[in-house]
Amino acid sequence: MQFSRAVVGIWAAAGLCLAAEKPARQPRAAAAPAMKVKPAPQPAPKSEPNGLPAGAVRVDEYRWRHKGEDGRSWIYRQTPFGFSKIPEDGAEPAGNPFQGGAAGARGPSPAAEVPVKVTEEGDQVRFERASPFGPQVWVKKKSELSDAERRWLEASQSRSGK
Repeated sequence: MQFSRAVVGIWAAAGLCLAAEKPARQPRAAAAPAMKVKPAPQPAPKSEPNGLPAGAVRVDEYRWRHKGEDGRSWIYRQTPFGFSKIPEDGAEPAGNPFQGGAAGARGPSPAAEVPVKVTEEGDQVRFERASPFGPQVWVKKKSELSDAERRWLEASQSRSGK
């Protein structure tokens, strides 16, 4: 019982000490002088991005066309790293890694495919190909083969003469 009285007394003393430390509120001034509000600055007119020659005409969101002093037309394409300049007559360079270049819609050429060793084991097929981390091996049922795996199986069968 005496312990709880002591605790209550300590809390009461702490409360009084904290209340005594707060400075008294000072009365507010009658009215603060009116503040002048500055008008918002007008945005600068939209100009061409840095890196484009003067007189370049916007073709679409990320491309501009400009005719050089020598009479050749150039396409300037905005990339995350700045602008790239390509001649307009050959709009896309061959071998574009993002769109497949000249082979774009046709997919990779057969010569570009990685050699795969195919072994038939009953109703299953075992595939093995080299990778940077060693041979990659997988086994699938003949009914579950993907298009590429089916092509590899057919190529293997035609080579072995089955």
